[in-house]
Amino acid sequence: MLSTCSRQSLRTTQKGNPFSALLGDFLGRGIFNVDGDSWKFQRKMASLELGSVSIRMHAFDLIMSEIRSRLLPLLSSVADKQEVLDLQDVFRRFSFDNICKFSFGLDPGCLKLSLPACKIAAAFDTASKLSAERALAPSPIVWKIKRLLSIGSEK
Repeated sequence: MLSTCSRQSLRTTQKGNPFSALLGDFLGRGIFNVDGDSWKFQRKMASLELGSVSIRMHAFDLIMSEIRSRLLPLLSSVADKQEVLDLQDVFRRFSFDNICKFSFGLDPGCLKLSLPACKIAAAFDTASKLSAERALAPSPIVWKIKRLLSIGSEK
């Protein structure tokens, strides 16, 4: 029953053009921002790729490496110094580093021992925030005009 309901909802759930336009600058035409045949095709490709044992092992190796080389040394250092640590920030950095390594082959180094300011993570957060602000606009025409004129948050 659950499987049938899930499959049915996948067939009928559409994000629609307003949603796709809202997030288009941020997400492009990727799996998270398309509907219909394009979504089905991308989902099939992602399922095939992400379901392979080699990809799962690669992800596991990346995560274990990040735990061993950055997370545990950071936690140990903080414990030795009896400092306070924002675990939400630490796990956000941990996740961001792993996602970037897995998805793009890029190590932003957000979880280094010094917990450096991470420009790429800040840019991602800004893009997320601006996309959310678009959704709060009274009408899509507001952010579209701002983008056309390159003013305000749409510079």
